Amino acid sequence: MITQKWVANFPNGVEGWADFRRTDYPDITLPKDGVSGSATVAPGTWVKRVRYPINEHLQNSENMPATQNTPETDRMDIKVWWDTADTKTKTSGLMSSNF
Repeated sequence: MITQKWVANFPNGVEGWADFRRTDYPDITLPKDGVSGSATVAPGTWVKRVRYPINEHLQNSENMPATQNTPETDRMDIKVWWDTADTKTKTSGLMSSNF
């Protein structure tokens, strides 16, 4: 069912991405060279969150989470608080699931 919802949400990419982060379905494989050319996503992982804006780092870093209060440590592959299972990595092409 979640795969069909993901397909139906194709025109609304943010909703599809939210469902993918929440459920880790559909079980899609990573591209051969990784998810992104960005240094903020480690090879073999999916983007799990959006980074804080650079303006937030410059003007409000003292109120940001200590592990993400610099642009270098504010990575897009860090789990969000509700992602309790370690689902950010894929092994042998399959993702471990929240279910």
